[in-house]
Amino acid sequence: YGCTNLEEALIGESVAYIKNYAFYACTNLSYVNIPEGITSIGANAFPKNVADVFYSGSEESWAKVATYANAIPETALIHYNAIAPHYKTDILVATCVEDGLVRTYCDCGYEKSRIVIPALGHDYMNDWTIDVEATCETAGEKSHHCSRCDDKADVTVIDALGHNYGEWVVTATPACTVNGEQCKVCATCANEVKESIDALGHDYSAEWTVDVEPTCAVAGEKSHHCSRCDDKADVTAIEATGNHAFGEWIIEKEATEAEEGLKYQLCSVCGFRAEEIIPVIVFEEDTENEKYSLVWYWFNWYCVDADGNFVKHTGLVEYYGAYYFVQNGVLNWYYNGIYEENGKIYYVEYGVWNPNYTGLALYNDVWTYFVDGAVNYDYVGLVYYQGSWYYVENGAINWNYTGLTYFYDAWYYVENGVVNFNAITLVYFCGDWYYVEYGKVNFDAITLVYFYGEWYYVEYGKVNFNATTLVYFYGTWYYVENGVLNWNYNGYIDFYGETYYIENGVLNWGHKNNGKHNNSNNSENKNENSDKENVEYKEDNSTDRENDKDKDKDKWNNNSNNGNHYGHHKDKWNKK
Repeated sequence: YGCTNLEEALIGESVAYIKNYAFYACTNLSYVNIPEGITSIGANAFPKNVADVFYSGSEESWAKVATYANAIPETALIHYNAIAPHYKTDILVATCVEDGLVRTYCDCGYEKSRIVIPALGHDYMNDWTIDVEATCETAGEKSHHCSRCDDKADVTVIDALGHNYGEWVVTATPACTVNGEQCKVCATCANEVKESIDALGHDYSAEWTVDVEPTCAVAGEKSHHCSRCDDKADVTAIEATGNHAFGEWIIEKEATEAEEGLKYQLCSVCGFRAEEIIPVIVFEEDTENEKYSLVWYWFNWYCVDADGNFVKHTGLVEYYGAYYFVQNGVLNWYYNGIYEENGKIYYVEYGVWNPNYTGLALYNDVWTYFVDGAVNYDYVGLVYYQGSWYYVENGAINWNYTGLTYFYDAWYYVENGVVNFNAITLVYFCGDWYYVEYGKVNFDAITLVYFYGEWYYVEYGKVNFNATTLVYFYGTWYYVENGVLNWNYNGYIDFYGETYYIENGVLNWGHKNNGKHNNSNNSENKNENSDKENVEYKEDNSTDRENDKDKDKDKWNNNSNNGNHYGHHKDKWNKK
């Protein structure tokens, strides 16, 4: 490659293929000999000045070899089944100790010329080459190498380096009875040297350590502990204390009027049980209207009179500003419920009257309303309890009441004693029908409401049975007569100074007289169910009628936008 002086190229039999641009730079190459054994010739393998190509194979074989269109210059002449011409080649390159040879020969065996190239001799370098590296324990080797071959001269031994150990490192700390170990490492070869470190022996403290605390029944133990390990010496017994660790008194049996009681204490250490008898309780008879108090006796609170005698009383007893529920002379902390005394009903919670309780509670199967711990018979209204609002009247829930009730600036719909927040309906109350939306009267509503087969006109939350007008509802204008949508009406109606035609209760925008002034009698128009010939129409051209109709629509839609006749919540009307 790059041989510009090359004129002839004879490709040897051992060559399998010719790469891309292999001889492309050999610009003086004029002819090439290619053996049949070549399998492929790359692109631009030869320069354009090649004139003759001698191929020893057939033309058919050549077609399989020269697959690239520019593998051989188009101007070159291909000689098939050709015999190679003479060529020149180097057979043997001269080395340091052997001669080289250059000859010119023919493939027929004729040798045209032979040139012997003398051996070159060794060329030793001045710098030393390390052949074997010296280690800490092994010698190395160095020499001068020939620059052309592997021969070397002046082979010299390099002395072993010796180890380079670092500081001692403790790898196992010695203990009282176990030896330790230390190690040092060579920085060059990582060789390790290990040594043993003698055991330390025990170091006992001069202070006593209590190993087992003495108890009321069992002796303890003390000893001198080693400061480095768990070993101990001079183990000595500590005498039992004999003092029990009693807990609180436990009532096993309550004392009564007829029998003594029993209480006991348990030692938390040894389980010893100490017992005491609780004397019989002597109760005085309950005296009405006497002021009682409470006293703590044998882990219970008892009712006592002014002289300190136990009284078998049942009721509320005042003690330090609070009222406690006493049952048969003993405070009952577990009582939760209602207690009636002296004509009043009280709310008791865990044995104590709760003067702060305001709400509902069940008493004799009746849900009763309490205010500040006592029944309020005067309240009429709503009370919230466990997620619902209830209607309370005369101190209890009135389950029979269905209607409206006023509560905090709003009217709510009560159904069987409970506010129905799902209700969307009309409700009759005090002579009028009101529009209820989600359990509350909606006084802002101006709309149509479907109720038991009819559509009613609601104006500010109440059905207006005096209204005969047009109502805009979800894109359509409807005819309302006496507060009810009249589907049977066909005729005219005056509305905001204009006259409009109604067909089956719905404004017919296509009627030609819509929006025109009509001086005919309105009552006659309302009763118009006859043929259209009975109506006097104003003659206008069709263009004027369409323009007037559009103007009327705009005017009516503007009226609907300020809320005067607009309905909402369309999806709710059919729920009733």
